[in-house]
Amino acid sequence: MPLSVAASSALEDLVRSLDRAESKPAYDFVALKWFRDVVLPGVRPEMSSEERNLVLREAIEKRLVLTNKVPNPKSPQFPVTALRLNRSLPETQAILGTHDTTSSEFQPVAIRGEAISTTILRERR
Repeated sequence: MPLSVAASSALEDLVRSLDRAESKPAYDFVALKWFRDVVLPGVRPEMSSEERNLVLREAIEKRLVLTNKVPNPKSPQFPVTALRLNRSLPETQAILGTHDTTSSEFQPVAIRGEAISTTILRERR
C-alpha cells in the first residue's frame, strides 16, 4: 500500500532528522527513545505520538532505519536501542540527495586465462 503524501513527507523528515542527529560529534549513537520523544516532536509538532511511532516503525520496516543494542553509559545492565540510517539504500540516498558513487565506479579488471573459480573447482576434483 503506497504511503500518503503526508506520511511520505514525514518519513523524509525522519530520515533527514536522523542524518542530522548522527552527524553531531558529541553523540556516539542515537537512542531510539530520545529520537522519538525529543527530536521528532521538534520536527513535526503537529503529529501525535502515535503518528510518530507509526512513521518510525515504517522507516524501520522499510529498512531505511536500522536498530541495534548498545551499552547504556548510565546503566550498563540496561542496553539502549540505537538507530542509524541505512545509507546504502537508494531511497535513503535520494532523500538525502547523496549517491553512492563507489559502487558505480567499480569496474572489474579483465585478466587472461580462465576464471579462478574454474581453476579451484578443477583442483578440487
